[in-house]
Amino acid sequence: MSINHQILVSSLESNTDKERMESMKLATQNQSFFPEGIIEKFHYIKKLGFDAFEIDGKLLVDHKEEIKNAIDETGVVVNAACGDMTAGLVISQKRNVKMV
Repeated sequence: MSINHQILVSSLESNTDKERMESMKLATQNQSFFPEGIIEKFHYIKKLGFDAFEIDGKLLVDHKEEIKNAIDETGVVVNAACGDMTAGLVISQKRNVKMV
């Protein structure tokens, strides 16, 4: 057993399931049923129990200040920005590259 594996096993054995769940942070991507407004969206995400939002990159660029305010107001952080997979597939198809 490697040292890293031993540390991980020791860490898991020393925590109860409840402690592990309490320390786990959850994030979500935007969903079609989320409110349209930025601040409303962040409040809804918090109400659902999420800690972070993997935001659409275009939304982030277009509404940076409003998003900063929503983060400050709700405590829901932006931990990642997502891109448009459809555009990536179109570009890949033009280059004769198959994405699986």
